[in-house]
Order: sequence, then structure tokens, then C-alpha cells
Amino acid sequence: MGTLLQTMSGRQSERDLCPEDLLQAIPNVLTILFDHCIIPSVEVRPVDEGKRFFELVSREKKIFGTLLHQARKLMNLLANFLSRIDVSESVITSTEFLATKLIFVENAHNDKDSAVGFQKFELVRRAAMDVLAKVFSRYPAQRPFILDEILVSLEKLPSTRQNARQFKLIDGKAIQLLTALVIQLVQTTALDIPHTRKSRARRNHLASNDANEDEDEMDVKKEDEDSDSEDEDSLKLSLERLTNRVNKLYDNAVRSAQYIIKFIVQRAMTSTKTGDQPYRNILDLFTEDLINILGSTDWPAAELLLRILASHMIGIAELDKSSSTAKNMALELLGWMGSGFDPIEWSLPYHVGVPSG
Repeated sequence: MGTLLQTMSGRQSERDLCPEDLLQAIPNVLTILFDHCIIPSVEVRPVDEGKRFFELVSREKKIFGTLLHQARKLMNLLANFLSRIDVSESVITSTEFLATKLIFVENAHNDKDSAVGFQKFELVRRAAMDVLAKVFSRYPAQRPFILDEILVSLEKLPSTRQNARQFKLIDGKAIQLLTALVIQLVQTTALDIPHTRKSRARRNHLASNDANEDEDEMDVKKEDEDSDSEDEDSLKLSLERLTNRVNKLYDNAVRSAQYIIKFIVQRAMTSTKTGDQPYRNILDLFTEDLINILGSTDWPAAELLLRILASHMIGIAELDKSSSTAKNMALELLGWMGSGFDPIEWSLPYHVGVPSG
């Protein structure tokens, strides 16, 4: 399957040798592998009826480790492939379902309770997050579906401070898986979508005829913003185009961030910290995580999400119709935001403390 992805990533003549149904087989085969082998092995615990299966998987840990490693490599190849090559909607949908499923697999919190090794599956989970982010970035039409799939699965996440923060940062600290995933998706919406091979070929064709026809030269200038002209009007036009492009990408990020914040906040407003639904605890952890990584160059979307969250909390606190539970939540989170970081401290190093709550 890795060879197939590499071939399909090559020249058009090589891609023509690979039927589309072979490409569809990749997420299908991976889904079968994970559903019937890897996921049950990851989720089994050494208690009750799962004890015998846990012992079996533990004895074959080396084999399962190799299987996880190869699956992760294939997921990485798939992510890179999807970021460069346009594929059918059926391939995209199958890949989205698989990646979302892997993100919410219930892994153990330590090696003692894991038959395959805690960190080994976390690497696979990160690969799945990368796949989802690549699809989210390249296919804007899929973004609402991906966000809905993630947000409706929030109840599967651990919501206690002891177990929730499973995503390790470079500095050794940890944040919620939800926080890492949400920020990654919001950041990808601010990336310029790469041109397809077809559009690049069209631009190259126009450029090759540039010396022969004045009309083609005008077409190239319209499509290619890299003009050699130093004319002031041309420079002004280029800056306007750049500004418009940046504003459009920023608006994409804002819309995704608003959608996410609104979903989580609406559900947290009707739940409590001690209730059956985990949304309030998830929101608390989410807020703490955003404050703690504010200012990090790796997570620039944290500031945008925090601004939108603060705006929602202010609106809830000022609205007379808000319930006492919702107002208390808003005031508590605003208090964390106000006391959790200092503007002078934030302008110097990355890392801002937050009350433990």
C-alpha cells in the first residue's frame, strides 16, 4: 500500500497505471486492521473478562508493536498523499471516519494497563490527527463534517485532570487531546490550499507561450502574482491581493474557532462539574490549556480561541436571561483568564501559569 501511495504521488503517467479502486482499498484495509485487531488490543485491560486476551496480546507485544509501527507509517504516507493529490469523495470520507475513530480510541494511561504499550498507540493517534488536519486543510467542504464528528464524540474523552491531558508537548508538559486537535484544525484553515497538479500544469503552459503571444502574457499576469515589474501601481495591486488573501484565510480560521467554541460552551452551560455530562470539566481543562500555551509559536491559534471564548463568557455574564449556573461558569472562566497571565510576562517567554482551579 505504501508503494501504491508513492506511485500515485508521482507523474501523471505513473498515476494512470493505478486504478482509483486500489486507492479506495487503502482506508478500507486499514479500517479492517484497526477494527478487528489493533483497537481491541489497545482497549483491553487486565481485569475481568479481558484478562486472558490481555495476557495473549502482552505475550505477542513485539508483533503488535511492529504492526502499530507499520500502520503509523502508512497513515503518515496517506496524510502526505492527501495533502498533494485530489482524490474522490469516497476515499476522503473513508479516511475521515478512520482518523476520527483512532483519535477517540480509549488508550491506557500507563504501560502497566496497556497490552501493546501506552506510547506506541499515542504515535498512531498523532498520525491520525495529522491525516485529519491535512484533509481539513485541503478540502474546505469537508470541514463542517469533520468538526461535527469530533464535537459529538467529546463524551468519549477523559474529563478528569488525572487522565485528560494525554497530549505531550515539546517542553514535556501535557494538554488535553481535544485542545491539541482543535488548535491544529483551526491553524490549518489559515493555510493557503496548495494548487492541484492540473492548475500548476495550466500555469506552466501559459508561461511557456508567454514570449509568443501578448494575450497569453496578460493571462499569466492575472494568475501569477510574482511580477517582476517594479511599477508602483503593480506593487500596490499585489499588496491588495495579498491583504485580501490573508483576510480570507483569517476569516476561515475565525469561523472554525467560533463554531467549536459555541458548541462546547452551549453544552457546558447546561452541565455541572459533578454531573454525568463531562462538558463543563472539558471546558475548564480547555480554558486552562489555552492559557498555558498562550504565546507559543507552535500554537498561534490559542490566542484566537481564547479571545472568542472570552467574548462568549462576557456575553453570558451580561445577559439577564442567563441562568445562575451559566453566569457562575462565565465569571469563573473570565477570572482564570484575567489572573492566569500577565501581559509583560507573556511578551517575554512562552509559558503562562494558570490557577489549578
